[in-house]
Amino acid sequence: MKFDKVYVDENIFYIEDFIDKESIIILQNEIEKQSLKVEENRGLYHDVLSLNTDQARLVWDKITINLNDLFTNNEEHLHNFHESPIFIKYVNREAKSTGWAMYPHADDNIYESQDDPQTFYSPVLKGIVIYITDDYEGGQIVYINKDIKIKPKSGYLVCHPASEDYTHGVKSFSGGPRVIVSAFVKGNLNCQCP
Repeated sequence: MKFDKVYVDENIFYIEDFIDKESIIILQNEIEKQSLKVEENRGLYHDVLSLNTDQARLVWDKITINLNDLFTNNEEHLHNFHESPIFIKYVNREAKSTGWAMYPHADDNIYESQDDPQTFYSPVLKGIVIYITDDYEGGQIVYINKDIKIKPKSGYLVCHPASEDYTHGVKSFSGGPRVIVSAFVKGNLNCQCP
């Protein structure tokens, strides 16, 4: 499938409607049915949602195929993406005095995985965030070294380099939950990717 990338600088891009509207509605309805224990992580409340319905799996399979089409080639590959639908639901229960819902960070950490032994130590090249909801105020991605802010809509995919130059955070938000899918792209070492 062909996607139109909109570049906000030479390395950050987003794709509108990476997930089509009908699929977004399916996912939002399934997520609304979930009631999981809320955990605290560095001052940010979030749920990890696993959707095991047939409809959610069909949408997830489309997402996986499209991500692999975009990011799997001779130089890079989608790293350790979940086989079953996994979403992160952030709930800003109270305004953060710092103004950040997610503190600024770079994605160039080592994400090791026994499931990916050929590229176990290869570098993370890119971070990817796919937006499932947008019914909240605030919540922009801010690239602090680039003076760039993006307020994605549901269905958007945002991709950025993992390097410290692209350190990013998420501003505090209010209203509905912020539900996303996150993924990483790693560089290939000596492997042949499909």
